[in-house]
Amino acid sequence: LVAALYGFLVWKYGKKKEEKVLPITSTPASCWKYLAVCLLLLWAFIAWILLSFTNSTVPYWDSFTTAASIIGLWLLARKYVEQFIRQQLDEDPNRYTIADGSGLSVYDCLSPRLVVKLLRHVFHNDSLYAHFYPALPVAGEDGTLAERMKRTTAQGNVHAKTGTVARVIALAGYTRTAEGHDIAFAMMHNGIHTSREARAWDDRVMQWLTMP
Repeated sequence: LVAALYGFLVWKYGKKKEEKVLPITSTPASCWKYLAVCLLLLWAFIAWILLSFTNSTVPYWDSFTTAASIIGLWLLARKYVEQFIRQQLDEDPNRYTIADGSGLSVYDCLSPRLVVKLLRHVFHNDSLYAHFYPALPVAGEDGTLAERMKRTTAQGNVHAKTGTVARVIALAGYTRTAEGHDIAFAMMHNGIHTSREARAWDDRVMQWLTMP
């Protein structure tokens, strides 16, 4: 705790050696209340595990430090994501909300612009792109795109990840034009009534991008 407090004070009031200063964004009170509830629940759950299945001599203290560490790691990860968005993607992290890593939370709030910037960042980072690109489904060939864009110019050219939750459809990835240019793209549809129409529209856009 002392080290964390020292690091915070140095970060906020210390000498700024970087030209681009990263402002410290404040966490809203509602978030702190949520974290406090999570801390209490984790504390109780871990204490029950220690009391029931271990011979810990100080189960309540051990469970509290473990729960506090989990909450601290979440806060650290949140700050790391904010810095990545600001430094690497040159976007304001306060404009977006990333509630979880899976993208299934209704509280997630991103934009196609941010996703495209992330895809471009990966494209220009060889160590990331070498593993990321082969893992994407290929239009008309495999994965979630196996049955889409078949027998069109998009087949084999579109490498993308689909996204589907209630009344939301998304498609993001890379495609190659007939001229050999690589394009990063992201399309999101919110509040749709039929997913089939949204997917068909995406497929037509991909065909248009890959037509000679």
